[in-house]
Amino acid sequence: MKIIDEDLDSDGYKETKSYYKNGVLLYQKKDTTGDKRVDTWVKYSEKTGKVEMMAFDRRNDGRADTWQYFKNDVIYKREWDRNFDGKPDLRIIEEDTRLLEKQYDNDFDGVFEKIIPAPKKRNTF
Repeated sequence: MKIIDEDLDSDGYKETKSYYKNGVLLYQKKDTTGDKRVDTWVKYSEKTGKVEMMAFDRRNDGRADTWQYFKNDVIYKREWDRNFDGKPDLRIIEEDTRLLEKQYDNDFDGVFEKIIPAPKKRNTF
């Protein structure tokens, strides 16, 4: 594994750490706010080089609390950690940017027990 630290804005601080295997970018850790703390994680497909997953730290506590998952450069799943325990407890499933369902883990036990399908499209005449 080769690790490259990058100063992308030339301010003297290396805000991006990129991990490569056999010349292929697999993973990145980024400080996108300039506070010298990682707040964004990006996982790339070893086969295609495309983004598979992005995670974000909204609370600035060093832990991911929002996730986005991609297929063919399009988000198909989004997750949030509403109680900031490190585990997702709200999930949205999409297809071609269309909502399919929402899933909730309201007792925060790791099981999404409430599933709400997207409303059916109403006829308009």
